Amino acid sequence: MKRQLRNLSVRKRMFISYLFIFIVPVLIMGAVTYQWMYNVTVSQVEDSYKKNLSTIIQTIDQRIQSLDSFAIQLSQTRWVSKLMYMYGSSIDPALIDPVSLKDYSEEFRLYTVANEFIESIGVYYHSKNLVLSTFGRDTFPWFVEEGFKVNELSVEDWTAMTREYNDGKILNPVTLERYDHQKEGLVYLHSLPVGKYQGIKATLIAFINVQSINTLLNNLIVDRDGSVYILDEHDHQVAGHVLSEKDKEFIQNHSFDSTLVTATSYSQDNEERMIFLSQSEKNNWKYAVTIPAASVAEKIKHVQTIVLLLVFVSSGLGVWLSYELSRRSYKPLERIVKLFIHDAPPAEGSARNNEFMWLENNIQKLLIEENQLKKRMEKSHPILKNGYLLKLLTNDNHTRQEALRGLQLLGIDFPYPFFTCIVIVAHHASVSEAITNRALDCSNRCKTIVYSAESTEQIILVVNYEEKSRKESLITAFSNACKDLAEHKFSVGVGSSSDMNSLHLSYLTACTAADYRLYKNEDRVIRYEEVLKEELYYFYPLDKEIHITNHLKSGNYDDAAALFQEILQENLGKATAKATSINALRYFFFNAELTAIRLIEERGLTSVIQLSSNHIFRLDTIDDMKAYILTIYHELCEAVNNGKESHNYELKQKIEQYIENHYRDSSISLSGIADKFNLSSSYLSRYFREQFGYNYTDYVNRMRIEAAKRILMEDKQVSINQIAQDIGYDNDVTFRRVFKKYTGVAPSQYKGNLLEKPLL
Repeated sequence: MKRQLRNLSVRKRMFISYLFIFIVPVLIMGAVTYQWMYNVTVSQVEDSYKKNLSTIIQTIDQRIQSLDSFAIQLSQTRWVSKLMYMYGSSIDPALIDPVSLKDYSEEFRLYTVANEFIESIGVYYHSKNLVLSTFGRDTFPWFVEEGFKVNELSVEDWTAMTREYNDGKILNPVTLERYDHQKEGLVYLHSLPVGKYQGIKATLIAFINVQSINTLLNNLIVDRDGSVYILDEHDHQVAGHVLSEKDKEFIQNHSFDSTLVTATSYSQDNEERMIFLSQSEKNNWKYAVTIPAASVAEKIKHVQTIVLLLVFVSSGLGVWLSYELSRRSYKPLERIVKLFIHDAPPAEGSARNNEFMWLENNIQKLLIEENQLKKRMEKSHPILKNGYLLKLLTNDNHTRQEALRGLQLLGIDFPYPFFTCIVIVAHHASVSEAITNRALDCSNRCKTIVYSAESTEQIILVVNYEEKSRKESLITAFSNACKDLAEHKFSVGVGSSSDMNSLHLSYLTACTAADYRLYKNEDRVIRYEEVLKEELYYFYPLDKEIHITNHLKSGNYDDAAALFQEILQENLGKATAKATSINALRYFFFNAELTAIRLIEERGLTSVIQLSSNHIFRLDTIDDMKAYILTIYHELCEAVNNGKESHNYELKQKIEQYIENHYRDSSISLSGIADKFNLSSSYLSRYFREQFGYNYTDYVNRMRIEAAKRILMEDKQVSINQIAQDIGYDNDVTFRRVFKKYTGVAPSQYKGNLLEKPLL
């Protein structure tokens, strides 16, 4: 198993890891959520039925309590008291009008109407043998045998019960028969006046319809398969559904608490049921509600479905997240693997299996190849170093940057801002080597950095230093170190100080200083500054150099060449008069060349105009040097003029495109376009006449009129006013005037001509 996991690809292992991270918590959370929702659902069901059962008990107790209160109120009613305490067996008309008894019966009837719990009500006055009820005025025997006949009770039973003191006594469910109609109900008895020791004068008799109680029970039981039972304290059923023997046995064997509703489970006919039990504090009636456990299970099944759905969705989301995260996490490794597959020969094994092992093998192989390459690089290090240092001395910026990158790869860096080139020219290699070694020794003592490069004719030292004073210390020490080589023929030229971008100029000045020895026949270290001091006797004033520079910047070759030749003639005249030496003329040509070199670098034309280092000193005649300088000037002016033409063409295209996109805007103006392209309005006005052959207004109007013609050809129903607005005119009056100016006809006439001669 472990071996199989190790051979899996990294992406698959990432996917499995993320899957484990996401799915396991989801499953645990699903199980916890299910258990929690299960408990909540069961608790809610139990609480609901407990609450309903408590409501049933409270409602029925209140209804019975209302009868007790009615008995108290009735005993205190004046006409009832008169009848109860009236002497004799008949009604005294002086005290109560017999006719008014009908009104009293009506009061009873209204009470039963207001209280649906009561079917009928009456008061039995013992001494009068009189019953006043919702049915009217009757004798007691007739009332219990005909008007209020209870099948289970005889007249003697009624007489015996009414002689006893009844304090809200309720008889077991009986059958009330009246005019061949039977009803199940409860009989409520209460002796009057209220109070056991006041004597029994009358008895309140009320019939409670069991159907009204059952309706109340059914309304408060939620489950259609549920059952509700009410039993009295002797376990006789008072109301509710048909009570099975098993349910009755279970209820009888269960202890009741009048302050709590208890819930438990039991089995009946292989069906699991839940039962809720409680007892009334008022009359000790027992209340029971049973429901099938399946109804609770159905609710739990809904919960289970919801939880399973959530787990399924969460698991699906977890799988998707695992896939996405593994894909994104694998991408960097995948790019590395692809890079190795593309750029390196594959090692043993396949990248489709364990990528890390595959990469490890390939990296080990590359490290071996790198060590082999380093060894080859160490052998070719001097050659590469020499080549890059020579490239560093060119006046092409791209070549210099390439050389710097190559030197950095070789571990050669230039940490300081200042540079100087030293050129060594000697007839024997041993002398050049001795001079180079002395320069390197002096560099270590003077805290400078020196790198050497060899060309076909010379050795070049590139010196890098932090402060210009370090250069003076180095050159002084170097000059002293070379004094013992005076018997050998050599020349050492020290160039001017420069930065990296002008290092080639330092090299040129070093070559100039080295060449100076050939003219002076001196074997020593020569600074370029010394050459300038001794060879300043040529005519090349600063104002003339500035004029030549300005002519070259503007691309004016003729004026630049004329001024150069004028200065040359001045120097030639002085040379004839021996005021200027022949060598000074060479340095005049060299400075004239430097004037062009500075401008070439300033304009970024080093890739266009290629100059050979120190070429001026290789020319033998004045005519050759003159031709060389004029050639440089001519190439420079051509490059400047080509740049101007390219700029004008590009600017013209941009302006044409801008007007093409905005001529429909009535706010377009010459000044707005000038601001857009950072030009002055006067310059742009001249530019339009030179480049477009029209002034600005004429150019825009012609473009708008051509657009109007196209609209008229495409849609002959469009109005003149609409065309004017579409092409940038504020009103049709101006449009009509301009259209006629450029076409010779009014726009309406032009439109009419199109209608007469439609285009085929």
